[in-house]
Amino acid sequence: MTDLEKVRLKADEIKIAGHYGKVHQALKLFEECGELEEALRGYINGTDTKEHAIEEIADVEVVIDQFKYYFLNCEKQVNDVKRAKVDRQLLRMEAEK
Repeated sequence: MTDLEKVRLKADEIKIAGHYGKVHQALKLFEECGELEEALRGYINGTDTKEHAIEEIADVEVVIDQFKYYFLNCEKQVNDVKRAKVDRQLLRMEAEK
């Protein structure tokens, strides 16, 4: 995806977020997370495809991106928290050795 395509995608996600609002999109996120769970369970047990799991990951990410907008473009804060959580898990893994 080009930088221009990324900008367009973000603008379109913001348009959707503005149209539906936080409550509706929170309910949509719950729905999409459930669908992702089902797709991943199916992929793991061999009854569903990787392609379906990828589609459901994309659905969840679209709505999560909308919440990053609702929370005033908190990408940096989210990335900082992700880094801390990954670092903590790596320490736990090291302790398991």
